[in-house]
Amino acid sequence: MTADGATTVHSLGGTVRDETGTPVTHGVTVEVADLRLGGEHPVGTAPVGRDGSYSVVFDPEAARSAPGASLDLVARVIGTGGDVLARSVPLYDARPHERVDVVVPTAAVPAVAEHTRLLADLDAAAAAHTPGPAAFALADVNPHGEQRDVAFLAAKTGWHPAAVAMAVQAENDAATTGLPAPLHYALQRAGLPAGDRLWALAPSRVLEAVWERAAEEGVIEPGAAAIPDALATAAQLGDQAVLDLPTGVSGGRFADLLPADMDTDQRADFARLYREHRDEPAALWPAVRSELGDEVAGRLQVTGALAAFTGNNAPLVARLEAGQPSPLLGDLVTAGFGRASRWRDELGGDVPVPVARRASPRPGTALSHCWRILHPLAQMFPPLGGGGRMAELAGP
Repeated sequence: MTADGATTVHSLGGTVRDETGTPVTHGVTVEVADLRLGGEHPVGTAPVGRDGSYSVVFDPEAARSAPGASLDLVARVIGTGGDVLARSVPLYDARPHERVDVVVPTAAVPAVAEHTRLLADLDAAAAAHTPGPAAFALADVNPHGEQRDVAFLAAKTGWHPAAVAMAVQAENDAATTGLPAPLHYALQRAGLPAGDRLWALAPSRVLEAVWERAAEEGVIEPGAAAIPDALATAAQLGDQAVLDLPTGVSGGRFADLLPADMDTDQRADFARLYREHRDEPAALWPAVRSELGDEVAGRLQVTGALAAFTGNNAPLVARLEAGQPSPLLGDLVTAGFGRASRWRDELGGDVPVPVARRASPRPGTALSHCWRILHPLAQMFPPLGGGGRMAELAGP
């Protein structure tokens, strides 16, 4: 304390590096202690900056073992678990402002996940450049548009703008889905798109593999989230997302292609099975039969075939299925769908097509697609009422 009663502060600063000279900046803090008989008395702590520097400021009188006693200081590097990773050389009879560097053995340097380091750097940069008392929230940053905030944070932290944008998007997605932000970050790092299409099209085994690999490779912390719980949440998101997938025809949805008399539970069950086995027909249909029964599975298979024939045209599929319990390919051919005019008759004003109708199907239209699939098979079936083979009928 000075003559006028003011408190004098002392400080101890330096750097924390590993044996190669690389700054150790994440997962550690520096604690300064006063050496005395019988143990060490903590004096103060400080974080480690991006350049590996630290500075602990303390009241010397509170730090002394007794009035007038010397200050004999040591800097200790503390890991996240509270263990001491390294110690500096002791500074006996320390002066008011001292400096001492600490070297952490390379084997003892904490393995901090990429996402954790990125967030820590972003928080530090934001805290230093956020005006006023307002707290910084990463979710408030817009990762799209002109991305001025993303570019600013990238410049201040040294991280690539793409990594900053992914971290921001992960925070936004977490607020929407309820899944922890690190899991969203891992999915984006793996190149999987954010949004409903991800939940609709990515099976649980893919999500699980991405998250486990991200933890193994240090992209996210191993304990960032309980993966089984996350998979359950993702499955709930995926079931609805599947039903909402666009068909590409007049704003139609995947749900519009399902038989109208399927109840809510059946639709949810099929959406789940479709999401898990979308690329494995050999596994999909046995699973559907097992859970929903042979009758429902058979109808869904027919609906799927018709959807493929018609380019996912739900109104046209419904028209074809009306009054036909099992409209197989041969049924359609024998019903006259091997000729273009039959398709035109079915495409009434309430059935949308991607392009304007023509006297003959234009290549690439739903009408052309259906005709192209069915017409070659017309050779195998006589037209209704006989009188020649359908192959003899005029094509488009």
